[in-house]
Amino acid sequence: MSKMNPHKRLAAGILLSLLCRPVPAAVVTPAYAQPAPVLPVPELSTGLSKPVRLILDGVPVSDALYMACGLARLALDLDPTVFGEPEREAVVTLHLAGLESRYFIAWMLHLAQADGTVTIDGRSIHVVRAQEQQAADTPFACWRETDGPWRAGLLASLAGEVDIDLTDAPVRDAIRVLMRISGLQIIVDPGLLQGRLLDTPVSIAVQAQTSEQALAYTLNQVGLMHRLQGGVIFITNH
Repeated sequence: MSKMNPHKRLAAGILLSLLCRPVPAAVVTPAYAQPAPVLPVPELSTGLSKPVRLILDGVPVSDALYMACGLARLALDLDPTVFGEPEREAVVTLHLAGLESRYFIAWMLHLAQADGTVTIDGRSIHVVRAQEQQAADTPFACWRETDGPWRAGLLASLAGEVDIDLTDAPVRDAIRVLMRISGLQIIVDPGLLQGRLLDTPVSIAVQAQTSEQALAYTLNQVGLMHRLQGGVIFITNH
């Protein structure tokens, strides 16, 4: 029987010693147990500019406000007494197709008729009762805007053509159909949701008409109107 070459015997010995060496725990730690990398937190202004795509129907405005902040990755510190009694809280119906978060938050604060002031601290938004804190400048007065970079997009959406054929449908359903097929960014005045007005039947049959014509025709049947304001089409009765 031939003897193993000395060089081969040395290599085999080294390989055997490596295989038998205890493996450090760090080597066999599962990947999922490794600490996650720390990602940079965007500034507040970045969160407020995030586009919101959302459909809500009869949702309490405080819940909508939490959704708005969540979508913007902002913390909301909300004094529950700001909105008054829960049973009297306004509800909101809307269709948003890319509205900036700051406009969404601004509208929710406005429509809630919140008896409070808003301040920003880092990545947190604080809403407290008015008598507890002096009002501070915030970006949430933008719901008042009647013009801005957003206007061109709304006008383009209103100019798009639609085909609709509805007979004796509640006006709220007609508005929902228009929102979905046209992509219009619409917020309905919460005051309209408190009565039975939006249950009034309407009929509309249009082909290749602009979204604005279809919307105006639908709203006129029940004495409603729309206006471009704060990045959206606001439906109201005044």
